[in-house]
Amino acid sequence: MEIDTTLRVIILVGLLIGLSLLIYFELRYMRRRRNPKIDMQLVKDEAYNSIVTAKAVAKVLNERKRDISKAERLIFKAENAYSRGEYNNSKQLALEAKRELERSKVSEEETEENTFDKILSKRSDADQGEEEMENKTLFEEEKRLPENYLQSKFMIKNVERELERAVSAGKNAGNAMEFLEGARRHFDSGNYTEALKLACRADRCFTYTDTGFIDGMKVAKKDDAAGTEVTEENNEEATVEDSIIEESVMEAVKETICIECGSFVEEDDVFCGKCGSKVVKERKCPKCGALASEDDRFCRKCGTQLA
Repeated sequence: MEIDTTLRVIILVGLLIGLSLLIYFELRYMRRRRNPKIDMQLVKDEAYNSIVTAKAVAKVLNERKRDISKAERLIFKAENAYSRGEYNNSKQLALEAKRELERSKVSEEETEENTFDKILSKRSDADQGEEEMENKTLFEEEKRLPENYLQSKFMIKNVERELERAVSAGKNAGNAMEFLEGARRHFDSGNYTEALKLACRADRCFTYTDTGFIDGMKVAKKDDAAGTEVTEENNEEATVEDSIIEESVMEAVKETICIECGSFVEEDDVFCGKCGSKVVKERKCPKCGALASEDDRFCRKCGTQLA
């Protein structure tokens, strides 16, 4: 009995030792051989899932008309690598394609947000600066043009219109035509001051006809009360009248000549009919003539209520 018990103990211990060695061997050597296969299968599945995900995102962005050409090339390479069994390489390419698609998506959102912000900013800046720009534009444009350019061009066009009406009515406009031709010659040669003077004289041919002026000259006219005659040209009065007309022209021309191309515009025109530029008009106080912005309800200088 004693031998049987000892033998059993020895056999049991031997079995335990053998089992321990078997487990050790399994864990140490056999598992090492099986792990690459398991890992490879896992990598294969991950590569496949990454490719499918990247293709799904690419499809959505492509429907939004986004440029995903770089990501599509990466997906194509990932699929080729997968078909060759290069799962690690395929996985890396698919992940890189996903990152590229994410950048494209973020770029789209930023672009839309930036565009919206820019639109709001431009509208805000336009609302704030519109008054200042309208007040400054005319002055700046006028400074860049030669002296009396706009005034002379305005007067020449005005005289041309008056001359057409006078000829249509059968009136004598000989001297007015001569003054006008002289004004045109000076204007073409760049002498805008002289052109303005001659245009003003031509304009006076039509303005003062009823008071004794014909074609810019005073003629014999009897005074009903005193019976006196005036037969000589009054040069000094003509000079004063020229200066008065020039001053009125300088005020009127700002609202009747386009500052971009110099063409004639009507009083109610908003845009120039020749070049399409916006017609800049000044708002003035009817009492003191001070400039006023569109939002002003009262004159900043004299306090007069504005229309």
